Amino acid sequence: MKKIARLREEEAVEEFFSPATFGNILHNVVEIIYKKYEGAEITREIIESIRKNLNDNFDNILTEAFGKIDSLKELDAELQGKNLLLKNIIKKAG
Repeated sequence: MKKIARLREEEAVEEFFSPATFGNILHNVVEIIYKKYEGAEITREIIESIRKNLNDNFDNILTEAFGKIDSLKELDAELQGKNLLLKNIIKKAG
C-alpha cells in the first residue's frame, strides 16, 4: 500500500547509543583527553591533570567527540534517559 500511495517509510531514530556508537564515543573521548600527552611518560601529576580536565570540561569534550562521528555531529551533550546513563559511564571510563 505504501508503494502505491508513494509514501516513504519513516526512518527509525536511535533511542539510545548502539554498542558500536558507544565504543566510538568512548574512543574519541579517550583520544581527546590523552592526545596532548602522546609520547610522554604519564606521571601521577598528569593523571590528576587529566581527571581535573575531564571533570571540569566533560560536556565540551563529549561534544567534540560527537563531532568526530557524522551521525552525532548535531547531538547536544545534554543527554536524557539511557543515553544520560551511558554518558556517565563514558565519563567514569575516561
